Amino acid sequence: ALPAGTYQVTVTGDENTKLPVGIVEALSAFEVTAPRDYLIINLKTVAINGALKLNGQTPIAGNECLGLSEATATTLFFKNEQTKTSVHTRILCGSENFTFNLALPVGTYQVAVASEEGRSNLPHGNATLAQPLIITAPQDNVVLALSTVGISGHVTLNGQEPVIGVSCVNDSTFMPSGYWVLHKGPVETGTAYIHRFSCDADFSFSLAAPPGTYQVSIVGVGSHLSNLPEGTATFASPLVVNQATSQLAYNLKTFAVRGKVTLNGQAPARGAGCGQPTSGNGAGVFVFQDTQTGSKLNAHVLCDDANFSFDAQLPAGIYRVSLEGHGIDPRDYTLVCYGAAGP
Repeated sequence: ALPAGTYQVTVTGDENTKLPVGIVEALSAFEVTAPRDYLIINLKTVAINGALKLNGQTPIAGNECLGLSEATATTLFFKNEQTKTSVHTRILCGSENFTFNLALPVGTYQVAVASEEGRSNLPHGNATLAQPLIITAPQDNVVLALSTVGISGHVTLNGQEPVIGVSCVNDSTFMPSGYWVLHKGPVETGTAYIHRFSCDADFSFSLAAPPGTYQVSIVGVGSHLSNLPEGTATFASPLVVNQATSQLAYNLKTFAVRGKVTLNGQAPARGAGCGQPTSGNGAGVFVFQDTQTGSKLNAHVLCDDANFSFDAQLPAGIYRVSLEGHGIDPRDYTLVCYGAAGP
């Protein structure tokens, strides 16, 4: 049952049906003014096929595709900004020419290419094509052209080479020690190009991305892997890329911010989720979010710390601070960080 009104009607399909995979608009303005029975919604689409090109050439499958012809080499997302819908299709490792075939409603689409490291020589991350795809009728042999330039440089932390952690020492080939990310919009959901720092290498980065203006972030994944601050640290100044760029230097300058948690002026009590006080479990996480750059960094409060203290490394900025506790009431604060601070 629906209240009276005008509705957008969308249809969601998956690979188990012949519907487009994703969400498409079936009706843009469906009016409900009285009961309706036996309603038929006819989803109109046209067939599209073609191939993906990288700098004018067919992309090359990577080592992670070897022997896995049915695995995903890359995924194409067709996003219709007018209807706020999106359809996607996979290009398989077994596709020698990186071809695609799908059905879409007529419309104008931004096309994004989502690729995982090692599956191909396509940029690791979510790459958006420069030109939109306009669909007015069935189309054959569509060429989706992704053009990139090389970008490389080095990362330091307070003027020094970052230090890898214990888990990196024990597993030097698989685990990441952090990431250098070139992005438009949020790192998690926007257009992003990613370099993974390997435990067995230094903190130099090298990747390919289309020309454009980007935000730059360094992502730390925990002190057990490196001393980069855990979370996403975003630099205030954008990076403008017009051509191949090398020898970039990014120094992440941070300040020590230390303190402790109280609840109504008293030390919080450990809950059942903490287990034994010496278990090393987390009692809560302080999340520091910069209100201007969007940096989002974490500091853990451990169960085996009777003082419920925290120790964070933060770039200068103004932060919204929230506490995500296990059995501790979440609270919000505002912190201005100019230099070293302590309890």
